[in-house]
Amino acid sequence: DIQTSAKHAVNAPRVGAGAIGDLEPVFSPGGRRIAFVRGPTTFGNLDVWVMDADGQNEQQITTGGWARVHSLSWLDANELLFTAGSARERSYSVRLDEKTPRPLPGLGETDVFANAAAGRAGRMVFATASAAGIHTWQLSADGGSQPRELQQEGIKLVFSPDGQWVAWQGHLTGRAQVWIARADWTDARPLTDQKVDAWNPQWSLDGRRIAYHSSDAGSMDIWLVDVASGRSRPVTSDPAEERYPTFSEDGRSLYFSSNRTKRFEIYRMPIDGGDAVQVTQSGATYAIESRDGRFLYYEYLEGNNGHTGNTPVWRFPIDGSGPAVEALPGWQRIENAWVLGHSGIYYV
Repeated sequence: DIQTSAKHAVNAPRVGAGAIGDLEPVFSPGGRRIAFVRGPTTFGNLDVWVMDADGQNEQQITTGGWARVHSLSWLDANELLFTAGSARERSYSVRLDEKTPRPLPGLGETDVFANAAAGRAGRMVFATASAAGIHTWQLSADGGSQPRELQQEGIKLVFSPDGQWVAWQGHLTGRAQVWIARADWTDARPLTDQKVDAWNPQWSLDGRRIAYHSSDAGSMDIWLVDVASGRSRPVTSDPAEERYPTFSEDGRSLYFSSNRTKRFEIYRMPIDGGDAVQVTQSGATYAIESRDGRFLYYEYLEGNNGHTGNTPVWRFPIDGSGPAVEALPGWQRIENAWVLGHSGIYYV
């Protein structure tokens, strides 16, 4: 209440661990209804909802399951404008009685971010931020050749163990999916076809499978895709958020981070089924096993998206014979911007 400063909760969404909840509330003209964004999980699955001003009669309006939804505004009492997207964003209008979002023509087709807000007399104001896109380059490891541009819209690139293939997180289909191509960038194709984004691919030691994380089944889980057939299956099914899979050096297990204990820790789980065992005890979000299988290197980045509260990269003996020690002390970075090689750590 503006006059008294009194406040009360309008609704209490039923959401699981690692959830965002309800965001971006906007009153309809006349103040009888509220449009808002609901996020049942931290990454992805955001949609537009509407309810009465007293919190009753909730209705899901969209089923896009986007990574981002924002800039809600009412065009009239039955139509909303909003901006949504995963790899790229664009602005939409949607009628409450139809529940079918329609892209706004001429706005956002090639823009990384776009938003629009409705005004009176059918007018709107909008802003866009264009970008050239994400470009992928190839460079010899010794730096002896000039960089060669290979492919747009590729990040999180990883070579297969035999060096003949490369997998990456590609965005050419509108959602992040796992793509693969030969090392010379021929035969490029999407390997996954998830309803929502597929993130952070990692090859198995035999090159037959790729692990990634996705919220395709509801919560963020670890998935495996067979390279030959393209068939995917979830490895985990816990309601907590699980992400950043990496393979053990014997190829039998997966490491991944999970917030099952309300804080992200590293777990190890057999690929073919079995219980997940917690490995770290003081917080960890990404881990790689050393090539000799003796040590686990890990980082812990706090915050919902893992971009804040940076800590060093740590190393500890997997057999528990000693304490964790800093491998890269005081290094400021974004999440998992390092890899473990045969002779050291490569990082940016």
